[in-house]
Amino acid sequence: MAGVKTLINTTSATLQITLFGRAGSNPVNQGAATNVTLLPNQTLTVQYGDDANPFLNGISVFAIADNDLYSKVQFVLATGSELDNVLNTNNVLVFSKVLTDYLVTGVNSPFFPS
Repeated sequence: MAGVKTLINTTSATLQITLFGRAGSNPVNQGAATNVTLLPNQTLTVQYGDDANPFLNGISVFAIADNDLYSKVQFVLATGSELDNVLNTNNVLVFSKVLTDYLVTGVNSPFFPS
């Protein structure tokens, strides 16, 4: 089955998010990208990849809010890394703002599809 994540925006900004897929299980193999617009305080379930490629390899977050432009890109370099675990062992990704940084954390919730 293709990958599925529920994205939760807890901020007051509209977030432009790109989920970078992985081709196979090795992080050196980049797969297809999925672009998502996540409105303030919105929860959205997103499908990405395909049956053979259900893993994420990276994520980018872009926002313009409060007269500032914010852009952040993160990629997995090794299976089992902190980012790999956040992106691939949780069915929910939560986006929050701490000072000037937009953070992504992962949680598993029985209330959302996996």
